Amino acid sequence: MKTELIVNLTAGGGKPHKHLNTVLKHLKENGLNFKVCTTSYQGEAVELAQKAADSGAELIVSVGGDGTVNEIVNGIMKSK
Repeated sequence: MKTELIVNLTAGGGKPHKHLNTVLKHLKENGLNFKVCTTSYQGEAVELAQKAADSGAELIVSVGGDGTVNEIVNGIMKSK
């Protein structure tokens, strides 16, 4: 399953940054192949999600806050 994680390390006061390594470890232990993309500016998650959906990602995971989720949903909706 083609999986992409879109990570906003600054969301929620940096909470995703604190837990990202643990999440990645569990995903690897369970045999999930995935690509990690981190955002560096507001609105980038929209672009990343659109690219992921257009390239055939079957699962797009949001690691961030509600703003990150909002951007990812908008990116998926913009995909072809």
